[in-house]
Amino acid sequence: MLMRLKRLVDRVAQRLGGPRVLALPLIRTLAVLAIVTWSLLSPTAPPGWDAVDTTVLAFVLYSAAVETALWFRPGTTLGWNVPVLLVDQAFALTLIWETGGARSGLYLALPLIAALHSYYYGIRRGITVAATSAVAYLVVVWPTIEGIEVGNVAIRLVVLLGTAVGVGVLADVEERERLRVGTLSAEAREREAFIRGVVDNLSEGVFALDRA
Repeated sequence: MLMRLKRLVDRVAQRLGGPRVLALPLIRTLAVLAIVTWSLLSPTAPPGWDAVDTTVLAFVLYSAAVETALWFRPGTTLGWNVPVLLVDQAFALTLIWETGGARSGLYLALPLIAALHSYYYGIRRGITVAATSAVAYLVVVWPTIEGIEVGNVAIRLVVLLGTAVGVGVLADVEERERLRVGTLSAEAREREAFIRGVVDNLSEGVFALDRA
C-alpha cells in the first residue's frame, strides 16, 4: 500500500516538474482545509451565511482552479506566479479584515505566502513580498489597532519579515548545495566516460591515453 502510494506521488511529481513543484498544490490544499475548518468551527462566527463564508467559498473555488490549471498546464501556470501571489494576498487581507482586523489570527497566511516566494523565487522576492504584505496589513488593521494589539501587530510584522529572510537564506544554501552536487555528478560522469574509453581501447589492443 505504501509502495503504491509512493509510486503515485512520484508520478504526480514527475508530471508537475519535480517534488518542489508538487509541494505547491499540497500546501494550497492544506491552506484550504485549514480555512474551511476554521470557518466551520469558529466560535465567533455569526449564525447563517455571511461575508466571511462567501470569501472562503471564493477562495476554495479559486484554489481548485489554480490546482486544476497546474495539473493540465504546469509550465504555464507556474509562469503566473505573480498574479497568483496578488490574488492570494487579496484573499488573505480580505479575510483578515472580515474577521476582526488586528484581532484576527488569519494573519498567519501572510508569512506563509512570503516564505513560499522566498523559497521558490529567492530571498529578494521573499523580502519584497513580505514588505508589501506588511504595508498592506497595516493599512487593513490600522482602524482596529488599540491597546495590546499595538504590540501584537508589531510582533507579527517582525515575524513576517523574519520568516522571509530566514527561509530565503535556507533556500540559497540549498541551491548552492544542489549546484555543488550537480557539478560533482558531472565530473564523475566525465571520469567514468574517460575510464570506459580507456578500457574499450585496451580491449581492442590499443592503449591510448589522451585527455585533451
